[in-house]
Amino acid sequence: AVFNFELLDFSVFIRDIFEQARRMAAQKDISVKLTCPDKPVNIRADALHLRRMFLNLLSNAAKFTPARGHIAITVRHEGKQLRVAVSDNGSGISPEYIDKIFDRFFHVDPANSSSAGGSGLGLSIALSIAKMHQGDISVESHLRQGTIFTVTLPVLD
Repeated sequence: AVFNFELLDFSVFIRDIFEQARRMAAQKDISVKLTCPDKPVNIRADALHLRRMFLNLLSNAAKFTPARGHIAITVRHEGKQLRVAVSDNGSGISPEYIDKIFDRFFHVDPANSSSAGGSGLGLSIALSIAKMHQGDISVESHLRQGTIFTVTLPVLD
């Protein structure tokens, strides 16, 4: 993949993603909330790939969250880092799978993979996009309580 890095105001960028996520989640009556600093936060990014990464995390959140559930996008600017948490109150990921979810082609439940849809490539691609931005993605999950994916990206001074 060819990456085209440019200066990006993340605050503006994430509001656009948030609007897309709201439309996506509305089909299941899932509410989406955005908490984000009002001031500009500049990063160097490939907007197309970064959008793909966040929409992947958000479509996963919507897929595994029951109707009338909640998804939250929380953006925090901490020093030289931006932390973007995508949290849901969905089914959660069981502890034995948590280390494998970023592996290529991994499905949490093989019997479930066709019904939920997806190639099992989403999270491995999302992680590689984060790494291309000198960032990372971590996950925290509790069964039947939900999941939080946190994307960390470097901020420009």
